[in-house]
Amino acid sequence: LGLAGVSAFQKMWMALNRKDFDMAAREMLNSKWNSQTPNRAKRHAEVMRTGSLIRYYLTNGEIP
Repeated sequence: LGLAGVSAFQKMWMALNRKDFDMAAREMLNSKWNSQTPNRAKRHAEVMRTGSLIRYYLTNGEIP
Protein backbone atom coordinates (compact mmCIF):
# COMPACT_ATOMS: atom_id res chain seq x y z
CA LEU A 1 0.00 0.00 0.00
CA GLY A 2 2.84 2.37 0.81
CA LEU A 3 2.89 5.84 2.32
CA ALA A 4 1.00 7.43 -0.57
CA GLY A 5 -1.75 4.81 -0.33
CA VAL A 6 -2.16 5.08 3.42
CA SER A 7 -2.16 8.87 3.32
CA ALA A 8 -5.20 8.72 0.98
CA PHE A 9 -7.32 7.25 3.80
CA GLN A 10 -8.41 10.74 4.88
CA LYS A 11 -11.54 9.67 6.82
CA MET A 12 -9.53 7.01 8.64
CA TRP A 13 -6.95 9.62 9.70
CA MET A 14 -9.71 11.98 10.90
CA ALA A 15 -11.17 9.14 12.98
CA LEU A 16 -7.73 8.36 14.42
CA ASN A 17 -7.29 12.00 15.41
CA ARG A 18 -10.55 11.67 17.39
CA LYS A 19 -9.35 8.32 18.80
CA ASP A 20 -12.39 6.70 17.21
CA PHE A 21 -10.77 3.39 16.40
CA ASP A 22 -14.03 1.68 15.46
CA MET A 23 -14.69 4.29 12.77
CA ALA A 24 -11.06 4.13 11.63
CA ALA A 25 -11.45 0.37 11.17
CA ARG A 26 -14.67 0.86 9.21
CA GLU A 27 -12.92 3.37 6.95
CA MET A 28 -10.13 0.89 6.34
CA LEU A 29 -12.73 -1.58 5.12
CA ASN A 30 -14.45 1.07 3.01
CA SER A 31 -11.64 1.11 0.48
CA LYS A 32 -10.34 -0.31 -2.76
CA TRP A 33 -7.57 -1.90 -0.66
CA ASN A 34 -10.22 -4.03 1.08
CA SER A 35 -11.56 -5.28 -2.24
CA GLN A 36 -8.03 -6.11 -3.40
CA THR A 37 -6.82 -7.85 -0.22
CA PRO A 38 -9.92 -8.60 1.87
CA ASN A 39 -8.35 -11.02 4.35
CA ARG A 40 -5.46 -8.69 5.14
CA ALA A 41 -7.73 -5.64 5.33
CA LYS A 42 -10.12 -7.38 7.73
CA ARG A 43 -7.25 -8.58 9.89
CA HIS A 44 -5.68 -5.12 10.11
CA ALA A 45 -9.05 -3.44 10.69
CA GLU A 46 -9.72 -5.80 13.60
CA VAL A 47 -6.37 -4.91 15.13
CA MET A 48 -7.23 -1.22 14.71
CA ARG A 49 -10.69 -1.68 16.24
CA THR A 50 -9.62 -3.76 19.25
CA GLY A 51 -6.05 -2.62 19.84
CA SER A 52 -5.12 -6.30 20.14
CA LEU A 53 -2.84 -8.35 17.92
CA ILE A 54 -4.60 -11.60 18.91
CA ARG A 55 -6.67 -11.65 15.70
CA TYR A 56 -3.53 -11.20 13.63
CA TYR A 57 -1.68 -14.00 15.39
CA LEU A 58 -4.60 -16.42 15.35
CA THR A 59 -5.13 -15.85 11.63
CA ASN A 60 -1.48 -16.58 10.92
CA GLY A 61 -1.37 -19.65 13.18
CA GLU A 62 1.17 -18.08 15.52
CA ILE A 63 0.88 -17.92 19.28
CA PRO A 64 1.44 -14.50 20.86
